[in-house]
Amino acid sequence: MQQDQPPYDIEELAIEHHQSGNWDEAKKLFSLLVRLFPSYAGGYNYLGLLALNEDQPKEAAEFLRQAIKEGRKLFPRRTSKKDYWMELDTRPFMRGYMNLPIALNRAGKWKEALEVCDQ
Repeated sequence: MQQDQPPYDIEELAIEHHQSGNWDEAKKLFSLLVRLFPSYAGGYNYLGLLALNEDQPKEAAEFLRQAIKEGRKLFPRRTSKKDYWMELDTRPFMRGYMNLPIALNRAGKWKEALEVCDQ
């Protein structure tokens, strides 16, 4: 495996587990995928959502920060802010930013959550 992103079929299987509520299997698969593909921003986002589901907001925030960090590396050159949701490559970054304030709010870090929202 020499790609920097996971195989599509494995990713889809993990997403299916998440969507069907089979969270233990989803967590195992996404954990494996981010271990094998450390730049897999979407996997960190899903792990953040799974941690929120398990009422672990601090862990969720760390996963979501990693999703933002890795997602930012995927941006095409010269992407304007108005196109952030239009470009597929920017979506892991945007999803991380959308979910991070939820995790921070649940962790009681309201000021930090507001700062993220302002960004």
